[in-house]
Amino acid sequence: MTPRSPAVSRRTLAVAALANTGAVGLIGALNIHLLFFYTDVLGIAPYIMNTALMISQFWDVVNDPLAGHLTDITRSRWGRRRIYLRIGAVPLGVSCALLWWAPAALVEWKLFLWILLSYLLFDTFFTITLVALNSLVAALSTDYDERSTLAAWTSVGALVGYFLGAAGVPAVAHWWGDARAGFAGAGVALGVLATVGMLAAGFLLHDPPVHTPREKVDFKTLFLPLQNRPFRWVLAGASIARLAFTFMTAALPYFVVHWLKDPGGVPKTMGVVMGLVGLFIPFWRWVIGRWDKGRAYALGLAVTGAAMASLWFAPAGGGAVAWISLSVVGFGLASHWVAPSALLPDAIDWDEHHSGSRRDGIHFGLFGLLDKIARTLGVLLLGWGLAAVGYRGGTPSNEAMTGFRALFGPGMGLLLLIAAALMARYPLNRLEHHRLREAMRARAAAAPN
Repeated sequence: MTPRSPAVSRRTLAVAALANTGAVGLIGALNIHLLFFYTDVLGIAPYIMNTALMISQFWDVVNDPLAGHLTDITRSRWGRRRIYLRIGAVPLGVSCALLWWAPAALVEWKLFLWILLSYLLFDTFFTITLVALNSLVAALSTDYDERSTLAAWTSVGALVGYFLGAAGVPAVAHWWGDARAGFAGAGVALGVLATVGMLAAGFLLHDPPVHTPREKVDFKTLFLPLQNRPFRWVLAGASIARLAFTFMTAALPYFVVHWLKDPGGVPKTMGVVMGLVGLFIPFWRWVIGRWDKGRAYALGLAVTGAAMASLWFAPAGGGAVAWISLSVVGFGLASHWVAPSALLPDAIDWDEHHSGSRRDGIHFGLFGLLDKIARTLGVLLLGWGLAAVGYRGGTPSNEAMTGFRALFGPGMGLLLLIAAALMARYPLNRLEHHRLREAMRARAAAAPN
């Protein structure tokens, strides 16, 4: 059984935040800029890029839960998680650089193979290190509220990383003068940051010992977390919220350009929303500390959903209604950056209590897989929605904008309210978690040495 942990030090909090900064920096850069870099800078045909990414998605289905299972069953003098951070950090940085450093002599299908192989290599090391990091951070404390503090710090690190990946990559490319070399330089810098963060976590964070039987790789265990009732609630609520947030982020430029009539206002609008997310992360940490995590997350999702729905009433050209609604979106969205990371370790405690094994890895692996699926579906949903309402680019018709606004505002608002309703019924509150931890400690104390 996992022993009760001492208070988490500020150094530990800072290291966890640094590691998350590097990891989420990679996510921001890849999600926003990689496709543009390959198609518009390297001149690769979109179908070649799409083929490479589609093939890689099949590997994604397997590697997240598999990586989690491997970190659960590994036994080494460096612990279950730190060994993967130590040996995977440098290959992660190198493979990140390869994604942005395709040789100029490669064309067409040779370039396709470079993209495919480098992406598969990167995704493998990114998945194993990220799952190990999340599982390690989750095990740093068994205290209900201390876990919320950890989640808040790692969320701030993630927010900084997202800004570095989203805004830093094009800034470096523009400053460099040569787009190809600039993107490559930014990719190397992000790889170095991720490597430093993962190595810091691998050497400075404590990997608590667990006393569980040795296991072999068994594919039947990869989806055992689905038997965990609290985990199912977190998985469903957070995945629906992720789908809605991905749709909202991808659709925001259409709303700003075509409805708010501000072609250059996308960075400003995104900056306001994400700035408010960062500002209100401490507030939601405070709410969680005063209340239960599930209900606090439900409140944040409900507030965000209501604010999204209110954008339907924003007049063309913007105005106070639009900015007030978008500001409330940033306020509520901050809850999503804190709550899931704080909820998952508690749900894993429930599994440990019922199974006798501590399986952070497969829980985070399966959560990561569903998160990736939700991100992909969010982008696909936007494309399908634009096609359904008759959007053709250029200057959209009034009918197309009406349909788009219905999807963007009330549509996403409804999805978030559904997620809020799920999390409002989350079964593992503060009192139940305390009882569960006490039962685990009593059982551990009664067990023979």
